Formats: sequence, C-alpha cells, structure tokens
Amino acid sequence: MKVALKIWRANAETGDRALREYEVDAPEWVTLLDVLDIIKDRHDRTLAVRKSCRMMICGSCEMRNSRPPGGSS
Repeated sequence: MKVALKIWRANAETGDRALREYEVDAPEWVTLLDVLDIIKDRHDRTLAVRKSCRMMICGSCEMRNSRPPGGSS
C-alpha cells in the first residue's frame, strides 16, 4: 500500500524548517514506526528517530499521532 507522511525537517546550520512529504510503498501490517524506518533506510538516510527495542514492554517506541495511544485502531 502507498503511505504518505509529512515530516518537519530542520536545517542544523541555518535553523530553517520545512515540511517534507514522503510517499513510500509499505506492507498492509506496517506501523508508523515501521514507515519511519522505511523512509530512513530507503529514501532519506538523514532522518533520525529515537526508538528502543520495539518489544512493547516499556512503551518508549510509542509515539504521538492523530490516533489514540496504543496502536493503530
């Protein structure tokens, strides 16, 4: 499936910010964190995301989006 994300990016040297849009192909089961990994691995190696082990134990990989916390429902 096609997934599109808009991510605020900042230029460390100038401080300028820009909203950058990424559109990627992703499997149906993908999570938001998976899509960020796809963007980093395949489209923009400068993207940095703080994450931990993804074992759903401590919740450090949960993030804020337009849906309620705890998953994609």
